[in-house]
Amino acid sequence: MRTSHLLASTALTAAALFAMTPAATAASTSGLDVSAMTLSVSYGETDSLVPDESAILACNPALGTHPSPTRACRSLARANGDIARLAPKDGYACTLDYQPRSVSVKGTYRGKELDWQGRFPNTCTMLAETGDLFTFAGGPALPLP
Repeated sequence: MRTSHLLASTALTAAALFAMTPAATAASTSGLDVSAMTLSVSYGETDSLVPDESAILACNPALGTHPSPTRACRSLARANGDIARLAPKDGYACTLDYQPRSVSVKGTYRGKELDWQGRFPNTCTMLAETGDLFTFAGGPALPLP
């Protein structure tokens, strides 16, 4: 677990450093299609400064530490970058188990700043309601899709 926190911290630091570079700043102000973000998931009742799982996602081209960057970028494109408008995934029959998940997205999508947080009662509901965005986060109770 410590190794994954160290890797996540390293990835977050690298993404933050890139975001501060003149190239990234110039790209966002010149109207280029810049899409790079950090996706984070924390388990339990309390918000943590260090998420339990995180992934880096860039679109156009789709890449990063996210296991399915192309699918995640397509989900974002269908919602025009509005995470609250992500299409729910079909095929989930979630139980009423309460194992809360706090999620966040920080970065840019097509040059617009993203800073979104959400809370879900369990992993199944999180995955069902956020399309392919948080599929990197299984946690202790990953449902069958």
